[in-house]
Amino acid sequence: MEIHGTEKNPYQKEPYLYPTVAIYSGSVDYNGQTMDGTPSKTNVNYKGIRSEVALNFPLYANENTFWSIVFFSIEGDRWDRDIVSTSQALGYLEKWFVLSWKTGIKIGRGYPEGFKGSFWLGSSFLTTNTVDLFGVTVEPQGTLFLGADFKLLNRLGEYLFEEGLFVRYRHWDKSPAELAIVDNSLMSVWQPESEELTFGVFVGITF
Repeated sequence: MEIHGTEKNPYQKEPYLYPTVAIYSGSVDYNGQTMDGTPSKTNVNYKGIRSEVALNFPLYANENTFWSIVFFSIEGDRWDRDIVSTSQALGYLEKWFVLSWKTGIKIGRGYPEGFKGSFWLGSSFLTTNTVDLFGVTVEPQGTLFLGADFKLLNRLGEYLFEEGLFVRYRHWDKSPAELAIVDNSLMSVWQPESEELTFGVFVGITF
């Protein structure tokens, strides 16, 4: 579910702020390996909250056809990654926080009813991942974030509802190693090079 800040009529010339908050969850199959290289298959559960403030710059608007907006935004994303234990491996919980920037373009037609889509790219200022199994926090560097979405707009009374599809890709380099004590032994812990590719659906409300 997404809860949006006040959306202004895109058929205008003045820049405006557009804040959003999203609450999300899901589960995916995991095919990977343990730290000693043993293949492992399990499930990974996700849940989190994401907030964003975008500065929208209207680029083009024709009351009878389309509108377009260029935007720049700052986003904070906080989520849990819960890797389920199996007979081959012990599961654990990761707590992620990502502070990032994005820039992109929105194109739509109609308001308050119609449709809109967006494409954006960005990168992270800061990424932290706290691993409860080792009691350490690692900081992989996010290098490339990409995303796109398509939304239908519907008006019901004072509220604007949005339904749509989205895709998001994020890449992080390998993090610097941190020292942890495991089974009375000192060992190095790091986040390996990581990629996230997410497809999803959402329902949002603007008020």
